[in-house]
Amino acid sequence: MLQDQNFRGRYKIVFNANKKRIVQMVNQGYPVAEIQRSIPSLQEMSYQLLIRYINKYIRDTPASIKNKSGKPNARTIELSTFSVSASFRR
Repeated sequence: MLQDQNFRGRYKIVFNANKKRIVQMVNQGYPVAEIQRSIPSLQEMSYQLLIRYINKYIRDTPASIKNKSGKPNARTIELSTFSVSASFRR
């Protein structure tokens, strides 16, 4: 799709173009590797980047903002509900 174009953000465009199908597959419990294999335009993207985008734009609480107990940290932004909380330590 965007093979000849080499610009920053090109994979985000590919991700957003396929977002509806990705959301359906995530909700049905498909592994990320299977999602990437089944959508040809996602095969150009690295697996790590696809996971980052799924966590950031689809899942409610990304694993990257959870602490060791599995609970969200004090600084969380949930894109689906736009509930924002922040605590700053000095």
